[in-house]
Amino acid sequence: MSNTTVVKPGRPVDHERTRRMFDAIDTVLVEEGVAGLSIEKVAKIANVSKVTLYRRFGTLESMLRAYVEYYTSQAAHSIQLDATVRLDVRSLEEQLIVLGIDTLNLIGNPRVIAFDNALLGSGQLFGDLREQLYVQGPKRLHERIAQLLLMAGIESDIEDLADILFHLWRSGIYDAARVKGNMTVTESQLYEHVASRTRFFLRSVTMGND
Repeated sequence: MSNTTVVKPGRPVDHERTRRMFDAIDTVLVEEGVAGLSIEKVAKIANVSKVTLYRRFGTLESMLRAYVEYYTSQAAHSIQLDATVRLDVRSLEEQLIVLGIDTLNLIGNPRVIAFDNALLGSGQLFGDLREQLYVQGPKRLHERIAQLLLMAGIESDIEDLADILFHLWRSGIYDAARVKGNMTVTESQLYEHVASRTRFFLRSVTMGND
C-alpha cells in the first residue's frame, strides 16, 4: 500500500500520524459529510498539529487528494502483469477473479463508500476530486481488465468489455453496500459472486471470438 503525500524531500513520513489523519477524515465524513471537513477539525480529531497539516498539504483539497490516492492505490495491487505472457482462458479466469474480489473489497470498504457518497452529495464542490476518484478507481480498473484480455488474445472492443465486466461484478453486492454503508457478504459468498459473473462473461466473450 502506498502512502501518497506532498511531504518535502528528505522528511520521513510518519505512517502512524498519516493513519490517524485519514481515520479522522473518515469520522468527519460519516458524521458531517464533506461540508464538515476542515484541516483544523481533522487535526483536532487526529491529535496532530494543524501547522503540520498545512505544511504537509497546504489546502484541504490537497489533503483529500492524498486521501483518495492512499485508498485507491489498493486496487489491482495483487496482480503483477507481464504483457509478454500469453494467458489461456483458465489463467485469464483466475486472474480476473482475483482482480474482481480485490475490486469489490476496495469499493465496498466503509470508508470508501462514505467518501463516495459524501462527494455525490457535495454538488459542484470538489468536482476535481470526483474526477480523480474515477481516474484512479474505475478507469484504472478498466485498463487492468483490458490488459488481461489482451494478454489472452481478446482484442475487439476491450474497453467496452472491461466496462461490462466491472458492472457485472458491482451488480447486486455493491448496490446493497452503498445503501447499508458496507458489504455484508462472507468471503465465500463474495468469491462465488465474482467467479460466477466472471465465468458468464468469459463464456460470452470466448464464444464471440471463436
